Amino acid sequence: MRKGRLFLILFNVLGLLLAAFLISGILASLRMRSRLDDGHFFALKDGRYVSVNPLMVRQEFDAEKDPSEFRIFVLGYSQAMGSPYVHQDNDKVADLFNLLVMPNEGGISTWLKDYFSLIYPGRKIKVVNAALAMTGFEKGIGVYEQVLKEGKPDLVVLLTHVRRAADDKERRALSRSLLDRAVSLADSTGTEVYVLTVPSNIRDWVPDGPQSPSVARAIELCSSGQAAQGFALLGKGRPASAPEFYGRAKCLDASGDYEKARAMYIAAKDAEDDPASNRPPGYWNDMVRGIPKGGKARPLDMERLFFALSPQGIPGFNLFHDGIHLTLRGNALAAREIALFYAREHSLPPATADALYAYKPALYGNLRLKTLYALKALKWLRSSYHAENDAARQANTGAVSRRYLLTPREECDMLDYEINFRKQLLKEEAAGKGGQ
Repeated sequence: MRKGRLFLILFNVLGLLLAAFLISGILASLRMRSRLDDGHFFALKDGRYVSVNPLMVRQEFDAEKDPSEFRIFVLGYSQAMGSPYVHQDNDKVADLFNLLVMPNEGGISTWLKDYFSLIYPGRKIKVVNAALAMTGFEKGIGVYEQVLKEGKPDLVVLLTHVRRAADDKERRALSRSLLDRAVSLADSTGTEVYVLTVPSNIRDWVPDGPQSPSVARAIELCSSGQAAQGFALLGKGRPASAPEFYGRAKCLDASGDYEKARAMYIAAKDAEDDPASNRPPGYWNDMVRGIPKGGKARPLDMERLFFALSPQGIPGFNLFHDGIHLTLRGNALAAREIALFYAREHSLPPATADALYAYKPALYGNLRLKTLYALKALKWLRSSYHAENDAARQANTGAVSRRYLLTPREECDMLDYEINFRKQLLKEEAAGKGGQ
């Protein structure tokens, strides 16, 4: 009898905690939505700027910068922030009443501090994660303007694109306008800004759009290596939708024609009929590549670097958890490429690049990271059960849940392979034997 009463009390307490958690999550979500357009990002408090927007990571920096400090700002959306490892201020999943404390490190900002400490060992390296989750550069331009005006940056890293627009025409026009403004502000303030093309998972992320039975079957066949049977189902006509482009890409991939496969994968991504897609349209990356030389804003083609860092030149789950968010090694490699680009731009000695290549990130399989992966696996597995009538979503959510079951140690051990692959590629390029 007493045991039954204790169990009932415990059950009620857990129920109240769960209810409180859900209510706090709802209130946090409402607060986020109410402040999406308020334009508040960093506020000055007692001589320090503190992030105040709930869509940002808790960050702060001194209003007056120490002469020995080298200050970097990372701006963008959730990819730049470092999701799933790094969480915005009001993400209650990040800390369940201190019972399950999730990691809040592992994004590009984490590794930039490590890599730039190798470049400037005698200086204080301050990296501010100023990314804004759940939105694109249409809102992030406000953070960018404040950082250039008040942040005293030595370097700004911009990894984003325009996500919210009424249609593709408006999105394209807004992209052009905001990118031109970003370049102009870099020049007028004399701020060194690296504008990155946005990499994405093109091999393993099935694009949105209805799939005919023949296309769905072709994707299934070619994913298992049966290229001839898949090609027979697709026919010889030009693809007319994102799933058809993707099916053709899968079959070309399975047949070993990787160059054509990559072009088809990119076409599939760009054919997605989703103005709010996390993955960037091709014209955004082309606009970034077209930034004029000689100014303070400089394009860094991270998309093509990720091609070079991926098997057969096609990025997939080797560097991504889903369609856009990077794995630990993906974040670390992106940070390293930024540091290498800086070293080249500033004509630093070859020993600097050697030190950057030799550094091995040290965030291995700790308990918090394993807990995060387990919870993410459950989240995506649950999503897959609610996607029964959407073939693309079901394939993607199921694949992501399985990916999260990989241990962090297995993931990080791949860094050696990726680093050696990149070094060999650079040697071949220098010898005139290859390149992208």
